[in-house]
Amino acid sequence: MMISVTAAVRGIRGKGCKPSGAHFKAFGSGRRPLINEDVIAFKSRIRKRPVGVELYDIHKRTGLIYLLYVLWTSLLNFLLTLLSWTCPFAFHHFVGKNADLEASRLLANSAPIVMELQLEMLTGFQKLTDLQLKSIFKLLDVSSLITSQLVCERWNRVILANIEEMPKQFADQIKLHFDEGEVIVSPANVHSQPKRMLMPPVNQLAMHLRHMTTSSLFIRGLIEIETRPVLSALSKSCISLRPSEVYFLWCNFATDGRRDLMSFLRCHRKTISDLGFEECYPSDVICDKMINSVGELSSLRIWSDGRRGRYEVTDSTLIAIANQLNPFHTIDLSNASVGVAGLVALIKAWSAAPNRDATICIGNCPAVAKNKVLIECANANIPLQSRGIRIGKHSLTLCCM
Repeated sequence: MMISVTAAVRGIRGKGCKPSGAHFKAFGSGRRPLINEDVIAFKSRIRKRPVGVELYDIHKRTGLIYLLYVLWTSLLNFLLTLLSWTCPFAFHHFVGKNADLEASRLLANSAPIVMELQLEMLTGFQKLTDLQLKSIFKLLDVSSLITSQLVCERWNRVILANIEEMPKQFADQIKLHFDEGEVIVSPANVHSQPKRMLMPPVNQLAMHLRHMTTSSLFIRGLIEIETRPVLSALSKSCISLRPSEVYFLWCNFATDGRRDLMSFLRCHRKTISDLGFEECYPSDVICDKMINSVGELSSLRIWSDGRRGRYEVTDSTLIAIANQLNPFHTIDLSNASVGVAGLVALIKAWSAAPNRDATICIGNCPAVAKNKVLIECANANIPLQSRGIRIGKHSLTLCCM
């Protein structure tokens, strides 16, 4: 089940501990840059170089020193060329074989000889085919696989082309706290402590996440400028986190971030069954079209205090959830644009096949009146009470605020 909002924000703390503010860290104080910090530092050092201080380049000099330099290099080149032609045995131990030169000399004689020479110049790993490399990479652990990607472009290409078959590290939950610049990975073993790491640049974050899978992805503190690069990196075809639960908290998406958010959800629509948004803005980004891009949802949580507008989630979303094959178990909406028709559709769908407990909580939705819901259900011969309904061994809890 998706972690609760309280547990997500405050964490699980012992009795007597401060529930919030224990780390004395202001919101957004640990935000990390989107690109590599080494590149920023290098460019800043270049900008800080004093004006007038230039690197010494002999080719840009003129006068007597430059003339002597040209004469000396020309004389040295002439002597080395003369010695290499008159005494080639003297350079036998110092000059290696030039594969290109040897191949051009033998090209007129026999093509098979050229191919044999080129193969002899290759190392053992270079002689392996892509299929053989893939078989070797499948035997490595995740850390070794990440290191292998940095060896050469060919290895990286083989790994990315077969990323679905490569070993992956499973994590119970991955938390991306962009406001505090940290990544928290909760291992599958409940007895192990979560690992906290600094938030890497986006390209490095994507490189590490493509080798992981998780059942829960928690994203907190995105701002407008981070929306596109972060969601684009998480939407790449080489990343297959396969989360069943995705939750966004305190995210301020870009005004045109609906397309990026939909691309991210479509990328993981086969596995997402639990989707949540809390205090995420602009409110018009979260709409029916965006939610319907996910597919079938068993749980939907959208909550805000309503100070920055009402979410454009209407009855069409609730009716789509009611008509899906898999039954829902939690619908928690606040400050949405839903009405009585969508709520009644959910109750009818659950009462037709009550095979699990479910909860419907609607808050701060002016179009929803509990009396009207009770009347509609009574007309449909559904014995709904003020707190819900129980059919057989399962019950539906209804809460309208």
